[in-house]
Amino acid sequence: MFRHIAGTLPGFAGVLLLATGGTFIRPDSAYLTGNAVAFAAALIWSSYSVASSRLGSIQTDAIGAFSLVAGILSAVAHTLFETTALPSTGEWLALTALGLGPSAGAFFLWDWGLKRASVRALGGIAYCAPLSISLLIALGPGSLTIIVAIATVTIVGGAFLAAGDIFR
Repeated sequence: MFRHIAGTLPGFAGVLLLATGGTFIRPDSAYLTGNAVAFAAALIWSSYSVASSRLGSIQTDAIGAFSLVAGILSAVAHTLFETTALPSTGEWLALTALGLGPSAGAFFLWDWGLKRASVRALGGIAYCAPLSISLLIALGPGSLTIIVAIATVTIVGGAFLAAGDIFR
């Protein structure tokens, strides 16, 4: 238990570093709503993950139905809160391929892993996402700043600390 808490602290520090731009004083109030929604999404996702790992009798195929409901709720929220901008044909094809390929695969594999694999290992490995994001920034149109690099190392390092001996 101590190792999990000890690994969580650097993870939170890395996220705080990103949210404050390295000042550690306070996040920009312009992003308060977005940060609150992201925090709520993290709580929902973690609650889903714990429930899924404990309710192994629910088939992984149910992910399709859950995704349909999430899509409908997203469409309603979009209609209420956002201005519609229609993607081009190429963008529609890319979005469809992403949704049917790696995104759908990730949801199915996550659920399968929660029910049949080591939940501790899966959780620890998931914290490597900032590493892939940093690679995308470095190889894409963004710029890899020292703040992003330090935050990435801090978050991934915290994950390895929390994961402990699961990689042996």
